[in-house]
Amino acid sequence: MADTPDAADRVLSCHQCGASVYKEHLDNELAGFYAGQLLCVHCMKEKRDATRRTAVSSLPSPAGEGDTDDLAPISLADELEPTEGVGHSSVQLPSGTMGPGYEERPAAQFTRPLNAGGIGATRCRTFHSKLSNEAVTHLDYQINEWLDQNPDIEVKFSTSTVGMWIGKHAEPNLIVTVFY
Repeated sequence: MADTPDAADRVLSCHQCGASVYKEHLDNELAGFYAGQLLCVHCMKEKRDATRRTAVSSLPSPAGEGDTDDLAPISLADELEPTEGVGHSSVQLPSGTMGPGYEERPAAQFTRPLNAGGIGATRCRTFHSKLSNEAVTHLDYQINEWLDQNPDIEVKFSTSTVGMWIGKHAEPNLIVTVFY
């Protein structure tokens, strides 16, 4: 009896261009199904590139281009009035904010003025917490308390990430940086 090719050894054809689609291409996800049609390596690459171009073109334009209405600073507490010393920042952190073993520094008197009402940040403050519900709740409290204690600060933007924080033991932490 003659050997018959196994279904896994069969060579399939691309629905778009008719090129060969091999099992290795499917296994490595170089070729595959797109919108219900089997596509070869080249046609699949074209579809992925087109999808990426569409996704990138739908992103908002960078700052300085197009509409600037969305760049207006937001106020976190409208009822707060600016106090004396607006324009310079003197930040004193509460005891224990940075954890055990952290040497408290005296309040820093920075000479570069804050950019209140303008675009762009001049300083930043980083907060971190362990990844538990209680710790993140405490992180929220710390950030809000810091903002309440420093009414001259206008938050410009913030970032957050999860990364390893090295203390007594290296462990993942939520890291929030507030730019003001």
